[in-house]
Amino acid sequence: PGDDEVFELAFSDRAQVRSGAWPREDALRQIKPNGGPIAHLEGERGDERVVRVVHACGTIAHFEGSKGRERKVRRVYPDGRVDHFEGVCGKMRLVRTTLPTGHTRHYEGEKGKERIVRRDRPDGMSEHYEGYRGQVRLARIVSPDGRAAHYEGALGHERLVRRVEYGSTMHYEGERGQERRVRSDCAFGIVEYYDGEHGRERKVRAVHRDGLIEDYEGERGEERLVQIVHLSGTVEHYEYDTGKQRLARLEEPNGYVIYF
Repeated sequence: PGDDEVFELAFSDRAQVRSGAWPREDALRQIKPNGGPIAHLEGERGDERVVRVVHACGTIAHFEGSKGRERKVRRVYPDGRVDHFEGVCGKMRLVRTTLPTGHTRHYEGEKGKERIVRRDRPDGMSEHYEGYRGQVRLARIVSPDGRAAHYEGALGHERLVRRVEYGSTMHYEGERGQERRVRSDCAFGIVEYYDGEHGRERKVRAVHRDGLIEDYEGERGEERLVQIVHLSGTVEHYEYDTGKQRLARLEEPNGYVIYF
């Protein structure tokens, strides 16, 4: 073969692909161990560096750096998943995984101790995780507009405890999958209290910033005001005729009762 030809040298345990003119061995281009992954190299003779390693399963690892200091920067799987690495040679740590579904997982921690800290979803939502590797749990889910759902509990048992939306905070109690809203701290200073099982919570009380208390009755979505307690001690009682609210009775702190 002439100049710049590619030829292969066979050994007992491996094969080497080199470029140049036989029999002068020039730049090494591939190392193919028998039954092992194939290493692809680039660079001038004597400075060949590994740039890619192809495994039999189809996984491809990509490398950057000078000869002897190559560091893995990316690992591509046959299913389209891609792992991204950072760090110096020998200490490359996983920092990100992109999936063909559009999800991206982010990691923190030194090599061998990486743990997921966030997962970005295609819909713009991001899941945040806390804990040690192997015991990481969901801590919160944040939407693009800033709304957030907060969770507590061990791995696999995370339960919703709080939602923050547009300045208001909703509090929840109950086991995973059965969380029920028990209180809402509204942005405008009112605190609302709820009763009822998961999915059927109804408002039973609202406490205003100035101390005024409103009591409600009725099923979820049909709550009606039945009583207002003023800071002075005056109590207003309400009734409903054909769906219309009316003041029925007024109780004064001195014991007087006025009927309407």
